[in-house]
Amino acid sequence: MIMATFGDMIIMTTILLLLPVFKVKWHEMIKLEMLAVGIALVVELYATRTQRWFYTNTNILIPWLQISIFPLLQMMIIVPICFKFSDCSVRKI
Repeated sequence: MIMATFGDMIIMTTILLLLPVFKVKWHEMIKLEMLAVGIALVVELYATRTQRWFYTNTNILIPWLQISIFPLLQMMIIVPICFKFSDCSVRKI
């Protein structure tokens, strides 16, 4: 669990640091969000398929993938927050 948290922190820190470097515009933020969700999807699939971790019965799973919805939602929520707190907020573009 701790390693997963560090992995999430690395993904989000990377996105936060790259936003001002590439001067990402608002409409391009959706691409970053899709990238972050894609990374989370790959990590979750890999970790569950190799039995690095598993989910409890109370976790909400995506039926056809058998992975939790929460890491994907986390990326969908955190990427716009990173975007807002970076130097390339909507007001500056």
